[in-house]
Amino acid sequence: MIQRVPLPPLSHLLLAALTESALQIADATDKDRTRVEVERAFMALLEGLRV
Repeated sequence: MIQRVPLPPLSHLLLAALTESALQIADATDKDRTRVEVERAFMALLEGLRV
């Protein structure tokens, strides 16, 4: 279960984070390493929403 927060701003923030993550991976020299790092950070962000 995730915290009760307004869905529109949450969805916009998550989409922005995903978009920025994709851009960071696309621009990286070491795409595999960057993808792993971004995935770990994004999962930590999502886990922080759990109650």
